[in-house]
Amino acid sequence: NRAKAMATQSKLAVILHADVVGSTGLVRMDESLAHDRIHAAFQGFSQCVQRYGGIVHEVRGDALVAEFHRTSDAVLAALAAQQDNSERNASLTDEFVPVLRVGIALGDVVIADNTVTGAGVILAQRLEQLAEPGGVCVSSAVREAVPDRLPIDFTDLGAQEVKGFDSPVSVCAVALKPDRELPAPAPAAATQQRSRTLRRLTIATAAVLVIAIGGFVIWLQWRLDLNGSSLLDPVPATSDKVSIAVLPFVNLSDDREQVYFSEGIAEDIITDLTKVPGLMVIARNSSFSFKGKDLDSSAIGRQLGVSFLVDGSVRRAAQTLRVNVQLIDTQSSAQLWAERYEGDVGNIFAFQDQIRQSILSTLRVQLTGPERTTETHSPEAYDLVLRATDLFRKLRYPDAQQAKKLLEEAASLDPEWGRPLALIGQYHFDEWRLWGEGRDANLEAAIRYSELAIAKDPDIPEPHVVAAQAHQFLRQFELAKKHADQAMALDPNDAATLANLGALLRYSGRGKEAVDVLERAIRSDPFHPPTYLEYLGHAYYLVGRYEDCLAAVERGLALNPSFIALYVVMTRCHDGFGNEEAAKEAGKRILELNPTFTISAYSAYTPYSAPEDEADAVRALKLAGIPE
Repeated sequence: NRAKAMATQSKLAVILHADVVGSTGLVRMDESLAHDRIHAAFQGFSQCVQRYGGIVHEVRGDALVAEFHRTSDAVLAALAAQQDNSERNASLTDEFVPVLRVGIALGDVVIADNTVTGAGVILAQRLEQLAEPGGVCVSSAVREAVPDRLPIDFTDLGAQEVKGFDSPVSVCAVALKPDRELPAPAPAAATQQRSRTLRRLTIATAAVLVIAIGGFVIWLQWRLDLNGSSLLDPVPATSDKVSIAVLPFVNLSDDREQVYFSEGIAEDIITDLTKVPGLMVIARNSSFSFKGKDLDSSAIGRQLGVSFLVDGSVRRAAQTLRVNVQLIDTQSSAQLWAERYEGDVGNIFAFQDQIRQSILSTLRVQLTGPERTTETHSPEAYDLVLRATDLFRKLRYPDAQQAKKLLEEAASLDPEWGRPLALIGQYHFDEWRLWGEGRDANLEAAIRYSELAIAKDPDIPEPHVVAAQAHQFLRQFELAKKHADQAMALDPNDAATLANLGALLRYSGRGKEAVDVLERAIRSDPFHPPTYLEYLGHAYYLVGRYEDCLAAVERGLALNPSFIALYVVMTRCHDGFGNEEAAKEAGKRILELNPTFTISAYSAYTPYSAPEDEADAVRALKLAGIPE
């Protein structure tokens, strides 16, 4: 019964605790890049946990907590995650390399609202602190429960004194035996994970097109903070629109690699529904955070603040496709509509239109905008785009480069389709912003591909936002304003696109408009990342709402207390209040996190359109004690 997951319960569990070695030092060198790398590491770790049947309960800052039913699954997941992280780190060419330590314990825990606490968690954390960088440590109870048939070496580290425990704890280090391969997840582990999901999904799904282009990296790099966000019990704002969320579709195909396809279809349904004026649609970032969680529809509806859920599954075998979809009322948990679609993979485009129309008809929402037209008639190009977006989520530069190649192939298969071109434009923007490659060349490429996408499909706002951002950072302010105005006229509803647009508008001195789009972004993404609150706090400052500015910053710091940009905005909040001492405290925290932070570096990066806005920011930083 999924409702039981909302109640407090005590039980014996296998707990895994992981953290990043020396994360504070990495953050002090470059806060933004360090967090990008740490979140990429934890995204990969979470995927390993899920493959081996585990549940990720929390990812906060530089620590991850997961629960397993079997000790062997926990140990194998930890070793697989360490292998995956080592491969990811091998592709990095700088010092921002997140190295992980892992501890695994068997002990009593208390679970309340998906938060896990208790002696088992504390012991796992203490064991993790005893592990070597890149290593795994387990308690003797875990060691004794792992079958000897597994290719695992246990090194006895003896009885260790650990903080918080009266008696010494017997500890073992864990490693894969030399020249042996790590076993694949056992069928029981895979079945556990699937059964937890299938209890939530009674039928399956489908539909088509477009991942949130503007700013997919923003939600990618913060996706793993969603659990931490939900622990703050955010109360979504009210809306006069019909509210709906689309959950991740379950992959029922024999090929596990088809997850990208089933989830990509669900994402495209989200994107299609955001184009309907009568709907308020929850962003993928929030709705997909319930993947693998055993909660009923009413509990999910309460957390997301929606009245309806779309749920489903996809089974693909070669070129044959079966998609099942249902619409659920979260108040009563009643199924309002359900349908099965079967046919050739190429029929996915027709399925998508039928699903959208059925949902809108059931909800009695009228489509007041233009009818949606199919973006591509090529199933092969569509599949390549879904593969590319799945690779982007891995947040590894080699994967991003491979994704770009797939997008280029998709564009060659259908030269009239704007979507792969728009994603290539986003790739170039983030190749500079995220991966640190050449600035001007990538920004110019982002503009070029965005304009090509706009020429193919002038009615979508996402490429306008990418172009506007690139022009803004190149300080081509008139062109940035032109694209921002066009994006606003097209009325974006996707949360990431709204957030990126709001981030741009605050640098353009358009505070009132920035507040509007950022509040809409947060309503559409209740488990929003801290970056949204940085943007919103700045926008509140620009319109003189200093109390709201400070509230947004404090909420963001509750999600990530080491996010330097929030402290920069905090200096503006306190400057608005005329509170010099509080501003200096914020400045002190900035320098603690990054001793090399200077006003000149800040000014070189931030693309303010108006000199007076930049001067205002510089004055606040000087007041806070930041050196020139």
